Amino acid sequence: MYFDNNVYNRPFDDQRILRNRAETLAILELFERIKAGRLELISSFVVQIEHSRLEDSSRRERVEDLISLAQSHILSKPEIFAEAHNLVEKGFGAADALHLAAAECAGVDRFVTCDDKLLRRARRVGLSVEVVLPQTVLEEELR
Repeated sequence: MYFDNNVYNRPFDDQRILRNRAETLAILELFERIKAGRLELISSFVVQIEHSRLEDSSRRERVEDLISLAQSHILSKPEIFAEAHNLVEKGFGAADALHLAAAECAGVDRFVTCDDKLLRRARRVGLSVEVVLPQTVLEEELR
């Protein structure tokens, strides 16, 4: 599984917003399962680049702790940039395209995001990786 940067950041967003709170609870449970070895998390150079742009140093450190739970890290490769270019042509933003391309190149089965627009576009386009909300992963685990 691969987490979009918004997933790592959601636990530090305003928890008075119901959606943020619901997603945070799901995300924290996913991290518990990752720590227990029940789920595998893969990160990438794209996550690191976006993460490095966080201005709040306290938040950056807390998010770094979550990113460090990834069992493996995808490095930059020409094929990721080629696939990202194809995804940009399909209407994805550059950062989203890079994340999705990294996830696809890593062969993950799920790309977890809190971004509804990305989710809708991914479903419309059809990708080799399933794009889902954090709660969806937990719902699938219960089945």
